[in-house]
Amino acid sequence: MRKKHVSVLLTLLFNLIALGLLLSPVWEYGFPLLYSDSGTYMAAAYDGIIPIDRPMAYPWFLRLSQFLFSMRFAPIAQGLLILYVAYVFVHIWLFPELKKWVSGLVIGLLALLTGLPHLVSQLMPDVFTGLLFFVVFLWTRKCELPLIHQIITAILILFLVASHTTHLLIFLLFYPAVVLAYGIFLKQGKPLYGAWIIAPALLIVPMINQWTDGRFFYSDSSRIFFAASLQTAGVMEPWLDKHCGDPEAPVFLCRNKEELRGKEGNYILWDSHILTDSACEQLGGWGYCWKLRNDELKPFMAAWWKDPESRQLWFQHALRATRAQILDFEIGFIKSQKEGSAPYSVLESRYPRMLEKYKASAQYFRDLHFDGKTKAQNRTVIISSILLIVLVLYGWMSSQWKKEWTLIILGLALFLVFNAFFCGVFSNALNRYQARVIWLIPFMTLCFSALFLSRLSKTKK
Repeated sequence: MRKKHVSVLLTLLFNLIALGLLLSPVWEYGFPLLYSDSGTYMAAAYDGIIPIDRPMAYPWFLRLSQFLFSMRFAPIAQGLLILYVAYVFVHIWLFPELKKWVSGLVIGLLALLTGLPHLVSQLMPDVFTGLLFFVVFLWTRKCELPLIHQIITAILILFLVASHTTHLLIFLLFYPAVVLAYGIFLKQGKPLYGAWIIAPALLIVPMINQWTDGRFFYSDSSRIFFAASLQTAGVMEPWLDKHCGDPEAPVFLCRNKEELRGKEGNYILWDSHILTDSACEQLGGWGYCWKLRNDELKPFMAAWWKDPESRQLWFQHALRATRAQILDFEIGFIKSQKEGSAPYSVLESRYPRMLEKYKASAQYFRDLHFDGKTKAQNRTVIISSILLIVLVLYGWMSSQWKKEWTLIILGLALFLVFNAFFCGVFSNALNRYQARVIWLIPFMTLCFSALFLSRLSKTKK
């Protein structure tokens, strides 16, 4: 009984220490970290209105976690979710023989060695991308979980796929791939029993939109973002040269095709008035213009891929962008959000009590650079990748290795590729997009290290 109490106390202690380390940027800089997109999420959380360019699930998470009282509650909730999912993944499913405090120790080490604390401390849904890897495997093997954890895992899946568009896309490829792998390589049919989750995963975003706005739809801007990615890929210019004047060619793009030459996709989105000309803005403002342009792009979306040159250009870009994104996982930096920025304006108009605390934070006064942390993360990823290969060989040579573990390691590699593909191709390759999942490599390395060390110590006794 005493050993059990000691184990519980150690588990609580390690997890509390890990939570404190995950929140270290909040303590160090004095406020949760804000990107320009954070303003959109904060405004939607306060107003209860669906953003034009973002899903509504994360704003609802902010609303529930902060209780409109303090922005610091959201990073705490994000850190607790990381700790909970890691605990269930390691101790209830994958390695139940390990001491219950190991997952807290692993997360604490990751907080020291990687950029995970910067993900937890942001008011952004990027921290949840890595959790998708865990919950897919947990759901695939849900028959091995207690009922309460099955229910929580299902809720988490629906929340995660609804919190960011790339999460849904990754899930729709990764989950079927994992289920098929279990069926083909391990001859297990039980993972198919959970396949019903795909239906609510597909419907959760339009259902949230129906509840919030009274309309059953996915997005009022998805076609715009994809058109911008085609501009970055070099597809848009030659296609417009060929097809402007055809019924499927968007008039607003043809009208500005000379202006678009040599420009990146972000020029369409943020650096020009191509989407928001004066006539359109007079009719309904910025949001109305985006909805209108999104609808005008519908015929184009059905037509561009039929052109052989466009398909070839897109595939070439997809390979380049995915490769670039896989190799770019630095933490990056965060710009100062001063007067006139979206986050500052939202704090000023909706969260005045929080504004004064933000104005006392380090981010208000300067851009935040994480060069030292990036170097530590790069070293950690390289060393842990090599060590993971060594651990696989050790487990195989000592006859401890299981086929299911091979699927998990291969699944991790596939998950990293899927994240790189969707972020690199449908946006621009940006280091923080891959940094949001790269910590999974040292996580798995530390877990396998703990397992083999634990077994080795038992054999010596």
